[in-house]
Amino acid sequence: MSQFEFVMTVVSVLMSFGVVRLLDGLRAALSPGRSYWVHYLWVINRIMAYVLLWWGSWSVKEYEDWNLFTFSLWLVPFGFLYLQATALVTTHPGDIKDWQSHFYEIRPWFFAMNFFYMLTLYSSTTIFGTFPFAHPVGIPTLLILTVSIVGYFSESHKVQAAIIIIVFLNTFLGWGVLLYNPSTLALGAPSH
Repeated sequence: MSQFEFVMTVVSVLMSFGVVRLLDGLRAALSPGRSYWVHYLWVINRIMAYVLLWWGSWSVKEYEDWNLFTFSLWLVPFGFLYLQATALVTTHPGDIKDWQSHFYEIRPWFFAMNFFYMLTLYSSTTIFGTFPFAHPVGIPTLLILTVSIVGYFSESHKVQAAIIIIVFLNTFLGWGVLLYNPSTLALGAPSH
């Protein structure tokens, strides 16, 4: 097994915990009379974040200098994403009677984890040489860092609604387009 295959195996196992948690909570989050659309869009967005993070992991396929530090650094964003998943849907999603109240209760933790998720993700991709520091990928990253700070402090439904819409557009139009072909992300890789 190559180093990259080992890394992807570990990444896939870690991802499965978060994705299963989110999918397990999705049904409860969509329950009529208990749901809050901002919350369940975050659940769906975090599932998509896992997909994009796994897909983007292919950009380090040719990386050869794996060691304990680089391996740990690559895994850190997955940890923050998992912490977000457990905050969003809890270990007992059926026990939540009001997802809107739940969302505003976990909001500071969730957005703090989102801030550190994006910060470590951007840092690790820069360190791994996937992107140079001043790459255009910094724009969607800065956008998410900014809305994470705003989301951390704001209890306004309108602000939270605007944030999830911005994040969804950023996920699909920013990261989705950028990561369409992750082999083109590596520095020096030919674009198609």
